[in-house]
Amino acid sequence: MSVTGRTLAKGSIGRIRDGAIDAYLVFQFNPTVNSERIDPAYSMIDPPGSAFPTAVFKSVTSHEISFRLLLDAVETYSSKIQGIMGAKAFLESLARQDLDPFIEGLGQFVSPPVSLVSLGPEGGYCALTALQFEVIRRNREMIPTRAWVEVTFKKIFTGNEYALAYYKNLSTLRNDQEVAVANIPQNPY
Repeated sequence: MSVTGRTLAKGSIGRIRDGAIDAYLVFQFNPTVNSERIDPAYSMIDPPGSAFPTAVFKSVTSHEISFRLLLDAVETYSSKIQGIMGAKAFLESLARQDLDPFIEGLGQFVSPPVSLVSLGPEGGYCALTALQFEVIRRNREMIPTRAWVEVTFKKIFTGNEYALAYYKNLSTLRNDQEVAVANIPQNPY
């Protein structure tokens, strides 16, 4: 809790169904560290008369976001929620085929749900690609009450509107950071 009594939420992971978030997991005070990896793909062409090849952008083959969460139900344990098992089940369900259509469709495979990952002002539409739990505390009934969770999400394309908004924001942030060449002091020597 903050001094004002309002909950501090630094991030969330939402499950999207039918174009809207139908459930989400909010986390606080962590992750303290996250990593992001972007893998662009280029085609190398050899223009006639050129001494060197030219790189032509093809696509971003992978854009991954990874972070570590602490799930903790030591202070807030209740037999209804069963420690961290609810949060663990939510995250695990993002790594499997969409559970409800699978159960209702008598085992028909359905793609994993799309997630909306938010880390403060950053994030995007993603698919969970890796998940690892390390339970570090259990109660007397052996129900897990504290665990570290390593998650890796891959950003996915959800439509032109999202891509355009993402690139506009990227351009705005880049332009705010850039220094015009005319404003750079010149070396007098």
